Amino acid sequence: QQCHPENTVGDPMPLRNAPPKALIADDDPDFRHLLQHFLEEKNCQALTTDNGRDAVAIAGRKEIQLLLTDIEMPDMNGIVAISTLRQAGFVQPILALTANTAPWIRPHVLAAGADECLHKPVSLTRLGQWLDDALNSVIS
Repeated sequence: QQCHPENTVGDPMPLRNAPPKALIADDDPDFRHLLQHFLEEKNCQALTTDNGRDAVAIAGRKEIQLLLTDIEMPDMNGIVAISTLRQAGFVQPILALTANTAPWIRPHVLAAGADECLHKPVSLTRLGQWLDDALNSVIS
């Protein structure tokens, strides 16, 4: 795909008819695989990584229209990754996923810049609804 340097980070114009590109950042390989399969069923191209530092690097140089990220990961946690991307101008939808059920986690994640925070184990119905809404917003 071609690069559009005039756009903000994470806000490139995809080639006509190209599938949306999503990035999955999660240190659990089974969960990454589940999310990748789920996204591919929705006609998304899914890239994956197992840590926040790589997620920031990939989202900064690839045409990513959607980010799904775990919160507790090695190298850089999801909260720092989300905040770093938002400060760099990443405007695409971000979904945070976490097994942490502490009452402070959701407000903290949303304050960092995530659009939504879902708890693991995630409801596939709720995940599907969020993905449909997010994909409609980046395609239209």
